[in-house]
Amino acid sequence: MKKSFFQFKLSRPRRLEKVGRTDRLRPEGAGDEGFVGELQGYKASDIEERFARALDKRRLGYAFRTVYFGKRNQTGSVELDFEVSEGGLMYPIQIDGSFAHKSGAQRDEDRMKDAMLDNVLRGRAAASVRRVAGHLLESQEEAEAAVREIFR
Repeated sequence: MKKSFFQFKLSRPRRLEKVGRTDRLRPEGAGDEGFVGELQGYKASDIEERFARALDKRRLGYAFRTVYFGKRNQTGSVELDFEVSEGGLMYPIQIDGSFAHKSGAQRDEDRMKDAMLDNVLRGRAAASVRRVAGHLLESQEEAEAAVREIFR
């Protein structure tokens, strides 16, 4: 019988506990903010929900995820995150999460889509498209400050 010099104990891989959605950005230490993952029947990120809550707090009306130039998810269509109504004007606002808007190509595509939206909205008493960076919406207080800045 052969004697083995090395003996290794095989351990079972640990099971990872499911903790919910992993596509949401949440700063360290943030408790449960009561996110539901949707607004007006459409999927929403945490930063979009915070922005919407800040709009609600200011009692500003808005439509979420309005589609232009075709149907939802159709090639060539452009989805606008928020159409905010205030004082007879419409303010088109895009929320930029760091993951979906980080590369140069993605930012170039964003600029092209903004130009298309600005062109079509020009005749509708609308301001130019405004982009709000997701890192400015990492807490509810920051989201409220961003809304105050936009709608002084």
